[in-house]
Amino acid sequence: MLHFPRFFLFPLTSIKTPVTTAGNSQLTLQTPTLKHLSFRKCYAGLQCAKLELPLDYWNGTNPDKTISLAIAKVPAKVPVTDPRYGGPILINPGGPGGSGVEFAVLAGVYLQQLVDSLEPPDSHPAENSTAKYYDIIGFDPRGIGKTSPLALCYDTGPVSWSWMLRELSEGILGSSDAALGRLWSMNEAVGDTCYRTTEGGDDIKQFITTASVARDMVELIEKHGEWKQAEAQRLLSQASASSAQSRKTGHCQPPNLPPHLLYKPGEEKLQYWGFSYGTFLGATFAAMFPARVSRLVLDGVVDAADYL
Repeated sequence: MLHFPRFFLFPLTSIKTPVTTAGNSQLTLQTPTLKHLSFRKCYAGLQCAKLELPLDYWNGTNPDKTISLAIAKVPAKVPVTDPRYGGPILINPGGPGGSGVEFAVLAGVYLQQLVDSLEPPDSHPAENSTAKYYDIIGFDPRGIGKTSPLALCYDTGPVSWSWMLRELSEGILGSSDAALGRLWSMNEAVGDTCYRTTEGGDDIKQFITTASVARDMVELIEKHGEWKQAEAQRLLSQASASSAQSRKTGHCQPPNLPPHLLYKPGEEKLQYWGFSYGTFLGATFAAMFPARVSRLVLDGVVDAADYL
């Protein structure tokens, strides 16, 4: 049985606490933010990218403002041209405020083991096989971790950590007669601090609703569909260029992609695994975009009505 640290199901990180990442981070502010997915090697065997997305999808109050969505992918064990390639599975660790990038770094390989076919890809031929192998994609939701802009409620990192330690020192609800009142008051104070930072009209915290994150997920699966087609064309072109016929003639024909590798705008579907608050995010996506759902795993379901 696989055992995950408590962080994965009940993350301590939130918009009011900084996110740290295990190991030497290679997904940084210097990673270029593009309008399409361009993955680079990062961490230990992962691939990272930053995707430019609109700040405001609906109201049009900030038409020229964008966010930079941080993404980390555990690549599938087979190339996209392999018939056993199962596509991407987006993951969310919960929170709200948990880092999907950190989740992919720390647990992505284990989650991939759970969803992939048991047999190694080289143990049987790809033709007529029912095996499937998936990409695991974690992303930092709006305002979180390495996605920018950040939702900041404190002037400095030390102030943020000092306040968090003060909250932790109160213990959990019910740990004392005074815990509930003190924690309530402290969180009211944090909320007031966050609210006051929104003056000016373009603070990210006005645009970090669950609905906005679900809309980002639509764009992410669309852009991954574009990437899949381009990657398939690249791989098939390489194979064609190295064939005996192309070496003989000195040229090769552009590859004809099979239908399942073609990008179909507006039709890419979501595969998703969400934990805790991530179940609310997954349910929100399904309610908003039911035609875009392929498979959803809602793990550790929260009470949506109570959460709202």
